[in-house]
Amino acid sequence: MSTTPQQPSPPPAPATSSAASAASAPTADGPALPSNPLGTASFVAAILMFLWRLASQALWPLAPDVLQRINLPYWMFNLILQAPSALLALVATVLGIVALTQKGRRRTMAIIGTTLGVSALVNLVAGWMVTFLSSALFY
Repeated sequence: MSTTPQQPSPPPAPATSSAASAASAPTADGPALPSNPLGTASFVAAILMFLWRLASQALWPLAPDVLQRINLPYWMFNLILQAPSALLALVATVLGIVALTQKGRRRTMAIIGTTLGVSALVNLVAGWMVTFLSSALFY
């Protein structure tokens, strides 16, 4: 009668929090990359820009009333309402580009912030060009 010897099981891993172990866990390529505060700031600026654009779209139905009351040209109202969005998009883009140039840091938030910032800047510039052209042609 033959019995197979049993291998001893490895000792259990020490208990740690999942967030701490995920942040410091090595990847298949090596140790985990450190966080990127500039990338996170770029992402936060892009989210704030997105929220401002939503709020400005909610305020847009008030445009005719405001324009009549204070005798403000349409293009100026549009410019005033979109200026904070443009500033936040510019901040998100610049911070994202700087964060992407840093070596050995995580890049995900920087890529998202840069992409949202650049796309918003392109959208704003195109919208302003259409607004100025329509104001020049029809007013």
